[in-house]
Amino acid sequence: MTSADYAPFAHLTTPNAPLYRQVMRAFLAAKKRFAVHLRPEEVYASLGAGSRTADVEAVTQALDKLVEWGNLRAAPG
Repeated sequence: MTSADYAPFAHLTTPNAPLYRQVMRAFLAAKKRFAVHLRPEEVYASLGAGSRTADVEAVTQALDKLVEWGNLRAAPG
């Protein structure tokens, strides 16, 4: 990743900003439990039925973008 690709605040101004914030909150909550790796399905489940704005595929795409922007790191699977 080059510095030109690093955009840690990009998720705040995109059309899907609410989903990106939910995903980031899921990782913050997991960190408090000392869990640092989450699968897309785990992130989706953590969103809660009442606040889910997307399906698992949308969460996977959000995770990919957050990795691209430098907010998260992907772990080999």
